Parts: sequence; structure tokens; C-alpha cells
Amino acid sequence: MPLNLRLLWLTSRYAPGRGGMAVSCDRAVHALRRRGAWIDLVHLSRAATGASFVPRENGSERVLPAGDEAPHELAALWPQLAAQLAATGGGWTHVVAFGGALPATAASAYAAWLGLPLVVLLRGNDFDTGIYLPERRAALEDALRRAAGVGCVTEDLCRRVQRLFPGTPAVWTPNGIDTADWRALPSDRARAAAFLAKQVEPGRKVIGLFGDLKAKKGVDLLLEAIAASGLAESLHLVIVGVLPATELPRAVPGLAMTSVPPLPRTDLIPHLLACDAVALPSLYEGFPNLLLEAAALGVPLLASAAGGAGVLRDGEHGAVFASGDGADCRRALERIAAAPPAAVKAWRAACVRLAGEFSLAREGERYLDLFHATATPAAAKVARLPGRRGRGLKR
Repeated sequence: MPLNLRLLWLTSRYAPGRGGMAVSCDRAVHALRRRGAWIDLVHLSRAATGASFVPRENGSERVLPAGDEAPHELAALWPQLAAQLAATGGGWTHVVAFGGALPATAASAYAAWLGLPLVVLLRGNDFDTGIYLPERRAALEDALRRAAGVGCVTEDLCRRVQRLFPGTPAVWTPNGIDTADWRALPSDRARAAAFLAKQVEPGRKVIGLFGDLKAKKGVDLLLEAIAASGLAESLHLVIVGVLPATELPRAVPGLAMTSVPPLPRTDLIPHLLACDAVALPSLYEGFPNLLLEAAALGVPLLASAAGGAGVLRDGEHGAVFASGDGADCRRALERIAAAPPAAVKAWRAACVRLAGEFSLAREGERYLDLFHATATPAAAKVARLPGRRGRGLKR
């Protein structure tokens, strides 16, 4: 690593928090630390009731409550950051904002005061909804205009950022997956077979829905397509995660359904293996981790073309339909239901190859390229602040 990367990384989504952004942030931070980057992470957590600080290998992790007192916590943190630089005689090479208006607001100020390049990592929903809320848009716009570099989780998001903010140096930084770690064991396949034997009537094809199934996930669209297709009695819907109560009454007559509460990530593998296709009918989307998790296991996708699903090809990785188009969703569903074994086998193999193209190593390389491209000569030498020596970050 030619540049000794030292990152001050602010995020509102991180482990042990739920959701795809938390998983993505955790994966990226640990992958970069394994490559030698030093990361001092500040987690602005709505679940936290108090501040905490834990040293880590190649960095540290600080939790700050992100409720009404977030401005106070961030203001109190700044003198400690300044004191750390004065005490150690060195500091960070970049300030990073990972998703959300609050990290972007804080990172933008800290980067300016530290005299460091700001890198903003947009993961999808933080931009898709934030851009329409005046208070969030102001924070995003300020950060994006100040940023030395912007990493976008989808190519479409990259284009939209550049068109809305001309001159913004945006690049594609899609999610990755560690296929050496995320793989099916014989015990997973046995659990999948047991689940099918217990829950699914022979002859029905299993369509899986996973995660926090909020409005943007397009569950209504999928259920309406199933009803319109006349295929309800030949399908079994497996829901693993959180489905709003308002969605439940929309279950289609004749459609069999099994609902499973949220599970730890690795416990999802048997349920994914039980599916003939995993559904991603999102109305708008970033780059869902589920896409690569299903693909790595060789499970075909029934997906809208929204966001990161743009990497999928209709007829190659399953069936892809136009986002928000109920009729096209129905046609895609029919292709899944009618697919002969030879087509399914080809889909499975193509999905595995796709996951290999978005490896954890490749994800890390994209981040490193972005940080190297945005480093300034001053940052490469490490930042310095004038002032008397302090005692460093308070623990």
C-alpha cells in the first residue's frame, strides 16, 4: 500500500445494527483494516444511550448517541480530535462519511477543520430519500460539493450524483462478498431439505423474500403479480424478516406462505438454499447484499432492474423486470415458474460466476483506489494542527 492510509470514518450504520448498510459498513471497515489501513471509526448510533470507546487492531471504534443530543456529542468530540493530532504529531489522511445526512454533516466539517480530503460513500437509500427532504438535502449537497471523492454503490447512483452536482468526482464502489466465508455446508443443505419437507407441498416452487420488507421493497407489487398470474396455487412464498402488518392481509388466495422471524446472517443460508428463486421486487434500491448472497449460493433471482440489480441479466441470472411494472413482474414470475431444469441449472451457474465478479477483494481494491486517488501530498505526510500538546483521545 503506497499510501499509509489513516481514516477518520463516520457512520450511522454499523454492527451490531441491523440492515444492509450496517453489514456493508462492517465488511468494508474490516476488509480495509486487514489490508493495513488504520481506521478510527465513529458510530453515530440511535440505539446507544451513552458514549463508548474501544481500541481495535488497526484503529478504534467510538459510539456516540445520535438522538437529540447528537450535535452536542459531535461538538464535544471535535476538541478531542484536535487534541489527538496535537498530542501525536500526526493524524489521518482522509475523513470518510459512510451513508446518511448526519455522518455527512459531521465529516464535512471535520474534514475542513483538519485540512483533509473528504470522501463520501453513498449506499443508496441515504441519497434516494434524503435528496427529497430539504434538511437532509442541504447536508448531502454540502458534503458532495466539498468531497474530494464520492463512492456510489450503483452505476446509476453515480450518474445521478454527477448530473445533479456537475463536477463531483463520483466513482462506482459496489458491494462485495467473501465467497470463502459465505458458502453452503452439508449441514446447511440438510436443513434446507428438512425445511422443504416440513413446510412446502411437493410440486410448488419456492419464492423467497428476505430482510426488512419496507415499502420500497415492492412486496405489494409481487403479490399483485402472483394474483394476476394465476400461479398462486403452484407457488410457496417464504418470508424471512420483517413484513409490515399492513402487507399481511394481501396474501393471495391459494398462495402458500411461511413466515420466519429475522435471523442471524449465517442462519439465512439454509432458507436461501430452499428457494427456487429469491425475489428482489424493489421500487428503488441501492445494491442489496442479498443479491450477492443468493447469487453466491447459486440461487436464481426474480428481481426488478432497480439499483444494483442492474448487474443482473434477464434470462441469464433468472428473470428481471422493469421496476414498478406489475405486468412485467407477472411475466418474469411466469418465466421463473415455467423454467425447465436445463435453464435453471444455467441460471445457477451464472449466479455463482456473478458473485465471483463482486468479490470481497475487488470491493477492497475499489475503496483503496478511491482513497489513493483523493489523497493530498499533505495528507500523505499526515495532517497536523497547530496548538499545544494534549493527552489524545479521551477514553
